[in-house]
Amino acid sequence: MSVLQFMRESDSAPLPPNPGGGGWRRRGLFLDGSKKSFQAATHSSPRIGGQGGRIRAIFSVALLLTTFTPASAQTVVPAVDRERAYSSALPLYKYDDKQPLAAKFGKTTKFTGGRAVTLTYRSVNDVRVPAILYLPNTASKTAPVPCLMLLHGLGGNKEQLAPLGQLAAASGYASLIIDEYGHGERAPKNADGTPAPPQFNMDMIGGGRQTVLDVRRGIDLMTKRVDVDPKRVGLMGFSLGALLGSVVAGVDTRIKASVLVSGGGDLVAILKALSARDAVVGGRSMTQLKGLDWNLARIILAPTEPLTFAAHIAPRAVLMECGRLDNIIPATAAQAFYDQATVPANNHVTIDWYDNAGHIPPMAEMVPKIQAWLKTNL
Repeated sequence: MSVLQFMRESDSAPLPPNPGGGGWRRRGLFLDGSKKSFQAATHSSPRIGGQGGRIRAIFSVALLLTTFTPASAQTVVPAVDRERAYSSALPLYKYDDKQPLAAKFGKTTKFTGGRAVTLTYRSVNDVRVPAILYLPNTASKTAPVPCLMLLHGLGGNKEQLAPLGQLAAASGYASLIIDEYGHGERAPKNADGTPAPPQFNMDMIGGGRQTVLDVRRGIDLMTKRVDVDPKRVGLMGFSLGALLGSVVAGVDTRIKASVLVSGGGDLVAILKALSARDAVVGGRSMTQLKGLDWNLARIILAPTEPLTFAAHIAPRAVLMECGRLDNIIPATAAQAFYDQATVPANNHVTIDWYDNAGHIPPMAEMVPKIQAWLKTNL
């Protein structure tokens, strides 16, 4: 049974008698007496490593935050304790940074102002991450340069951000672009090796965590270079990359400045709205998410929810670039993240709204703002 099936079918799972009398209604998760459904769901999910090994670690967080309530109270949406969720999620993002990266470098391509190098490196769970490293010609041991971690959106790949890597190099920044979990060279394949149809399901939760860890290992790789300034590490993410980048910035204090393009928070609200209108994002249909228990989804998603991490980025700087007409990550989601990120008094968060823009504001308008902001904050 997949996580998705478990979330749909758990409504019919039998409950032990309510010692207080009356019927139990679920605020979060149903369990049958044998725990068979729970074990089946967790053991069919992708491996995410860490203590416990699989996505059952996330279900453990869900169980810690879940309570059963009488039927009369079932309409109340459970509030998520952000600080408790953050504390529970942190162990999921710990890793041994002394493990060898075993980087393998491939082809080098020169362009005006710099060069691009293909490579792979070893990440957590013995995963090899394909990436492209961009370096300005000015980078050297005696003149180390700042660096950017660039994260693509859902359905994208590292090659799509190549123009940004070149632009960054021309502006004096090194950058690393990876294929995120399930994308590019890491996209799922059929048994015969042909590309499998792209899908979106709740099992990608483990993949999101893996990507965060991959980025952190990428930072390890970059900061070990003598031509990169380890104190000037930035991050720029687009859409899904902005969502995951929020988590990276929330757990890794080496990120000095983050640019989040079309990012936001409240994953449940985002996914629920997308599934309601049968949206297709990055080649992935959101229709299959219909019928989920969204209250349970909110609990399970807490360890990858940007709102869980937003308040923990301060005092480091954040720039948000958002379109008011965005129908993928709507303005309400962007505002929710901004509100949470600005809770700390020592926050340095700026948001630029593009009134007539949808998903991903015009690059011609954004790039000058981003360049000026990075010059000041990184």
